[in-house]
Amino acid sequence: MAKYLPKLIIPAHKSAVAASQSDVEIHEFTSPVVGLIHSIQAYCTAIAAAASCVVKKNGSAITSDITPTAGTPSVEAPTDPFLNQGDSLTVHVTTDGSGSFTDLTVLIIVKEQESITKI
Repeated sequence: MAKYLPKLIIPAHKSAVAASQSDVEIHEFTSPVVGLIHSIQAYCTAIAAAASCVVKKNGSAITSDITPTAGTPSVEAPTDPFLNQGDSLTVHVTTDGSGSFTDLTVLIIVKEQESITKI
């Protein structure tokens, strides 16, 4: 059984997300480790109308649309938690014609595998 070490926290922050965005990438990260994505947390100081974010791994969504409540972290479990070295993790946002985020922060929390073998 694989042994997992302390967590790697990948932060993505966008100070402002304007209206009328459709699946716009705001952050990309290439994993330097093999591990498990433990959870994904989203937080914002303000949200207006319809606004959401999603995390993708190698182009495929691993969360449903996340719509945090202003001032309260939302926590999601990934649908595909396995992470290999070199995998691309991206954060995308979508807003309607009057939707917006202020100070959107998404944290991807990874438990690193002790050995560097693929899962």
